[in-house]
Formats: sequence, structure tokens, C-alpha cells
Amino acid sequence: MRTGYISKNRGITLSIFMFSILIMLCFVGLENVDAAVIRTGVVNVGVSNVRKSPSTSSACVKHGSKNIQLKLGQTVTITNENAGWYKVNFTYSKKAYTGYVIKSNIKIKVPPFYYKAIANTNNLNVRKSSSTSSARLTYGGKPIQLKKGQNVHIYKVVSDWYYIKFTYSGKSYNGYVLGKYVTKKTYSAKTTASALYLRKGADTSYGAVASGKSYVSLKKGTNITIYGLAGNWYYIGTNYGGKLVKGYVYKSYVNSIKVISAATPKPTVKPTVTPTVKPTETPKPTTSEEPVEKPTETPKPTVTPKPTATPKPVTGSTNSTKEDDLDLTGTVASTTASGLNVRTGAGTNYSVLMSGSDKVVLPRNTLINIVSTKGDWYYVSFVFKGKALKGYVSSDYVRVMGVNAKGAYGIDVSQYQGTINWSQVKASGINYAIIRATKYASNGENGTNLVKDSKFDTNMKNAIAAGIKVGVYVYSYGDTKAEVVNEAELVMSYVKPYKLTYPIYFDIEEASRQKASLKTENTNFAIAFCEKVQAGGYKAGVYTGATFFNSYLSVDALNDYDLWIARYIYTTSYKLPTNKELLNAYVNKTYMYNTSTGAKDKFNDVVADMWQFSSTCKVNGISGQIDMNYTYKAY
Repeated sequence: MRTGYISKNRGITLSIFMFSILIMLCFVGLENVDAAVIRTGVVNVGVSNVRKSPSTSSACVKHGSKNIQLKLGQTVTITNENAGWYKVNFTYSKKAYTGYVIKSNIKIKVPPFYYKAIANTNNLNVRKSSSTSSARLTYGGKPIQLKKGQNVHIYKVVSDWYYIKFTYSGKSYNGYVLGKYVTKKTYSAKTTASALYLRKGADTSYGAVASGKSYVSLKKGTNITIYGLAGNWYYIGTNYGGKLVKGYVYKSYVNSIKVISAATPKPTVKPTVTPTVKPTETPKPTTSEEPVEKPTETPKPTVTPKPTATPKPVTGSTNSTKEDDLDLTGTVASTTASGLNVRTGAGTNYSVLMSGSDKVVLPRNTLINIVSTKGDWYYVSFVFKGKALKGYVSSDYVRVMGVNAKGAYGIDVSQYQGTINWSQVKASGINYAIIRATKYASNGENGTNLVKDSKFDTNMKNAIAAGIKVGVYVYSYGDTKAEVVNEAELVMSYVKPYKLTYPIYFDIEEASRQKASLKTENTNFAIAFCEKVQAGGYKAGVYTGATFFNSYLSVDALNDYDLWIARYIYTTSYKLPTNKELLNAYVNKTYMYNTSTGAKDKFNDVVADMWQFSSTCKVNGISGQIDMNYTYKAY
């Protein structure tokens, strides 16, 4: 990406200032409503102080004469937020306490989404997986068969199948049923708040749903349809400006709920992506299943073919990926506890797994693969002292990385690459492209020093037409928060005609910003840009070099956004890093700079979602050298 410094001298106009004030006023109703939302959070640092008021100068909450420090993984109830702090209720040594914790020390625990539904036929078999060849669930040695009208909760859609939870003979079960034999319930209701914003997810950390140039704000008494639930949030639909809009509202602001009769719908994909990535879905079954009066013989399972490897991009020189000990065909994750017990079953009542005479206890940042889920537990595969093992771990101490099992390679381009043959790029094994949206101009658009990159529209249209996923980046020249916000507005006006899969990235790397004294200001600039982008309905991210991330940004304040790190591999015998090397870089926050010697740098707080590891790759369809990236996230 572009380096160097161009001096600027710009002022903030009164109209921009007034516009910013108007935007702030638009959200007054939103914040008032959100203040009453109760949420669950989990401590995501080793220890965290609890203060009596929202300030680091405030005294700590004490238990007896000792300061209370919350430990990694402890659950708290969030009752309010105040200028970068959460007000929380929690239990410590069997006593209830209230205090304030810095927001970055708490990860919001978003509840799982589900639909309420009923079985619409008798004798409905429940399977262990989404196939008629799978074994049926049993009770007392006999297959469980649901009766017509049985209430169930649908948590996942796998092709023609639903993954459900239900109660049978007083016990809780989960399994798979064919979707056509289950009918989702929908409900009519009304809103009770005077200005209720429709959210993109089941938490106040999600932005408001946009409709045209405005955010969807529901008036008191608005008629809504409830489709599903996620904890204390309803997933709803309503008519807004003559259009059907969907999103989440807090259940305390909804009443007059009545069941609506509905025809059996076909299975549909879950409405929004949640922060936690689910295990890989099972392929569509090749046979169908009808309810039966009597148990039938279970067919012989068919062998599922192994997934094929993602093609690597054509480069000057490549290496073949070595066979890793860890099977990475499911959902990749890492452990967050310093010593995590692996159990023989899904619960603390099960014994710790043994390997020979050793108890299996995983250190923090152990790479694991989620095979399946059972309640709040993951069944995982991992390597322990050189042995491949499987067992159960609590989901509270697992960070789902959301990566493609074998990763995804992509490029970033601008007008300097000239005319690109995007079909050849796609055939090279490139999955995505991050395209520069803007370039420097001394008197740019929208109060910035930016205008549109001359190849932006051509690159966007042709990349999308070739089947390549796209995101965009903006090399920032902003010297004030207002200018940075203007840059965000400008790029959003450029991307309106296109569908973005990847984020809009804030590229901050100007030489003038590379000062320790500007660390807080740089961080605030990045947050201002990303908040503006998210408010516009787009994913937001931050790009810069590893040293800039480590020295000139407070990375822990950027956890709400995707991080794209540049740390180039320099070696005389260039080769692509292996998948396991790339994943370990993600988990352990180490980024290689020489694959010949194995030398690597460790960066304290940078856990990148994407790694730009070279600027000297070659890809078919592009003349000259190109930046190469590896994304960990499953966009």
C-alpha cells in the first residue's frame, strides 16, 4: 500500500459540524431505550479490576479488605454502560456485588438464535445428524418419535433438516428432523417504546438497520411480526416506508403478542450472522424420510467425501502444504483459559480425559477443531503431547476463530496495477480482493483530500463478475476526527452500487501519524471511521503494519472491528507459509518474517483477522508484483 507523507492544511466547516450534531441527536432515543437492556458478558482478560464508579481513579470494589479482581471467563450481568465502562452485577465468594468494568475487558455473550415451532405430523423420528442413515435418538432403548403438536426450538438449518431442541419424558434432547415435518410459529405484536431502533443483531453493540438514507426507528404501537428469539431479543419484521424490514428489538419493548397461524414454510437460512461461528454444516442428504408408525432398520451410512483443498494462488515459487497433525475440516478455534480441562462428556460431572497417566489440560491459545456441539460444550479434536485426541471443553473458554479450515488467499489492488484480467485472477486460486476506493487530491471531495481511484469502478465490476468477493480500503489523510468521518462518508457513497462481502478498511500508515504521542488520537480516528461505516450498514476494519499496530494504536480498543495486519515475509527462497503456520500466527500473535530460518515477531495485542504477508507475489492476470493476503475469517 502507499507510503510516504503529503502535507495538508484543512479546516472544519460549520455545516459539517452541524451535520455531526444532527447525527448525534438522531441517536438520543436509541441510547435512552438501550439503557434498560440487560445483557450477559464474559471477562476476556486474565484479571480485571472492578471500580466503584466509571473511572480508573475510582476506588476498587472490595471483598473484606481485598480488592475484587474478576478472572478470565467469569460471567457478569451488564445493567448499563457509561463512557467506555460497563456497570455489572456479579457474584464473588458467594456474595452479590455491583461495580464498573472497562468495556474492553468484557465480551458480550450473544445468546443463540432459535425459532419456536411444532411438529406437524405424528411419529416423527429425531436423528443424531442430518441424514436418514444417521442413528435415531432413543429413550429407554426405544426410538424417540415426536407427536403432532410437540413444541420444539429450531437452532440451525442444514439443507432440508432442522437442528432442534425439545423435551421428551421430562428430559431435554437435541437432534435433527426433516424440516417439512415442523412448522415455525410466528406472532403478531406491537412496540411500546416511543423510538425503538431495529438492530442488526441481538445486542446493543450491533448497529441499527438502515432503510435508504435513514435508520429504522419504530414508533410506539407499530405492528410487528415476531419470527424468532435470541435470549431477550425478538427477531421481527415490519412495514417501514412501504418496505418489509427485519431485525432485532428488545423484548421488554413489545406487547400484545398473539400466535399467527401459518403454513409450513420451507427451511430458510438463519436471518443474520452471529458473532459466534457454528460448526460446518453436514451436506444435504441424498434420501428423504417420512414419519413411520414403527421403528425401521437404520440404513448403512454412506461415506462422506473429504473436502478438497482450497487452490493456492500462482506465485513465483510455492511450497506444498505439509500434512498437519490436527484435522482442520471443521470450525477452527483456540482456548482462552490458562489451563482448560478436557472432559470425557459434556459437563463438569464427567471426569477429565486421560492420555496415559496424564490428565489432558490444554494451555491458553491451543489450536483446536470443533467437531460438534452439545449444549454449552464443544466436542473438539486437538493435539496433546504429540497425540491426536478428542474430548469435551466448555464453550465459555473457547474463542471461535471463524476461519476457513484451509484459509483463503486474496489480493489488494489499486489503479497502479493497471488493467486486470479478473477471470485469470480467479482461476489462479484467488478468493477475494480488497480494492482501493480513493486516492490523494489536494482539494478532494466531501471535505477530504480524497477522490475516487481511477480504476475503482472497473475493478469492482469486473472482480464481482468473475466471482471474486470484494472489500475496499481507504488510505487516510485525515488530521481531525471530522475529516476521518468525511472519508468514511465518501467511500460509502462510492460503494453503494456494489455488494461488499469483506469490510471497508481504514488504512492508517502516514508517516506523520507514526508517533507514540498520537496513539490515543490514532485510535480515536480509527474508531470514528469504523463507527461511521458500521452505522451505514457495512462491516468495518483497520489496516496498517504490524509495528504501527503495536506502537501507535491501542489495539484492545479496536476489538469490535476486523484487523488486517501487514508483516511481510523476507527470505531469499520465498515460499508460502503452511496453513498451520498461518493459523498459529493468528492464535499466538506471532507473524513470521523469514520462513527459511523460522524467525518471527511477536506483537502484544494484535490478533489479525487477515494477514498481508507479502508484497512481491505474482498472480496470473496482473502484470508485476502484487500484495498477497491470507484471511482467517469465514466471510
